[in-house]
Amino acid sequence: MIKNVLLVNPPFPMQERYQSAFKNVGTILPKLGMLYIASALKDEGYEVCFIDATLEGCSVEETASKVIDIFPDLIGITTETPNIHRSTILAENIKLHLDVPIVFGGPHPTLLPQEVLKSNAVDYVIIGEGEVTIVDLINTLNMDSPMERIHGVKGIGYKKNNNIYLTENRERIKDLDNISFPARYLLDVDRYKPTPHQYKRLPVFNMVTSRGCPFQCTYCSASNIWERRYTTRSVDNVIKEIVHVKERYGAKEIAFWDDLWGMDNNWVDEFCNRMVKDKINVIWSCECRVDTVSEDSLKKMAHAGCWKIFYGLESLDEEILAAINKKAKLGEIYDALLWTRKAGMESHGNFILGLPKETPEKVFAMLEEICKLSLDYAKFNVLTPYPGTVLYNEIKSGKWGTFNEVLDKLTLHHVTFLPYGYSNFDELDRMRKFALKKFYFRLNYVIERVLSIRTFEDVKRYYRGLSALMAI
Repeated sequence: MIKNVLLVNPPFPMQERYQSAFKNVGTILPKLGMLYIASALKDEGYEVCFIDATLEGCSVEETASKVIDIFPDLIGITTETPNIHRSTILAENIKLHLDVPIVFGGPHPTLLPQEVLKSNAVDYVIIGEGEVTIVDLINTLNMDSPMERIHGVKGIGYKKNNNIYLTENRERIKDLDNISFPARYLLDVDRYKPTPHQYKRLPVFNMVTSRGCPFQCTYCSASNIWERRYTTRSVDNVIKEIVHVKERYGAKEIAFWDDLWGMDNNWVDEFCNRMVKDKINVIWSCECRVDTVSEDSLKKMAHAGCWKIFYGLESLDEEILAAINKKAKLGEIYDALLWTRKAGMESHGNFILGLPKETPEKVFAMLEEICKLSLDYAKFNVLTPYPGTVLYNEIKSGKWGTFNEVLDKLTLHHVTFLPYGYSNFDELDRMRKFALKKFYFRLNYVIERVLSIRTFEDVKRYYRGLSALMAI
């Protein structure tokens, strides 16, 4: 009988995720997906424990030892593509000592469930949203003759008689308000911190208001994971969670980590009005597309406490944007950044280097334009072709360049794909470092940052960021 469930965020060393220069400033945030799962299990009367081995800096062996000491009835492990090998080894180590069901969930098992189930240590995978599925699975396992009933559990993969089976897809959760808030009480919340440019005030809490994205950028797996459906929580439900973390944990800032925040203009209006009317008095940030904001909506967001918007710009070359089906136009990029600055908010832009049709010459030209934009921060990732994306399939077919497919390196910070316009992998890696230095080591930019300092926390943030840049 399953009564006690242990959820595990497996080890993922910061140096492997971010490379040496950024290992001390990389983001470590609570795994909201796991915490939602924990709440769903708690609501059904199950006892839940949580181990965040990434936060603790544990090795695989140390994590396995912690799990064995707890001796749970069932273990849930979340994993992403670059960490699937380590997660699988962790499960294998645990199985040597505990004969209990091990369930994998997260982006990678959702997209490649059959591959994940090939490991003898993985008994089940959760495909897609897990809150309803994990409860259904455990309830079924607690019944008489569970393996005769297991195929009725929607949204899972499992093994029977050495064969792998996938059950019928589970429908997306229609009303996100029915899901309890993440079980943050399982964590030492004060130990989590984002990168220096992602916050202004501590403590800051990450939160999501929606799930999914209707757009079909070829490099992104969100449309496959969420079936292109975009669902939002009610404004009232989101406000209640903000008030909850403010009153219980003293939150001073909220970082919304939606794949796409505020696509519905009516929702944005209602949210901003409530933040002002209810005098919530926390600042917040979010991630938007340039083609879903307007000058009016940005003014309202700033008035409601938004201090920063993270835009996924990816490139300033129209041919490249077309190749990845980004849809956004250059004019929309320039307008959104100008409106954001006029509204008094910071704008952070994400760029992806090594995209299809890119050449060093295009990047040099683009960097000149990026430095003219009203951007407060720029992030330069390298293209990571994730399994389950359209771009991954295109690249595997040889369409855009050379792919060195090493799953452990698919972190956004390691060069694994080389477009035909580059001569070698080192050239692209040097280009990323050049882009960072080009943007951040401009005299007028440094002066602007220094003049923006208002608090001692600002000084600490800038020092941490500068230390990482100097180590490139």
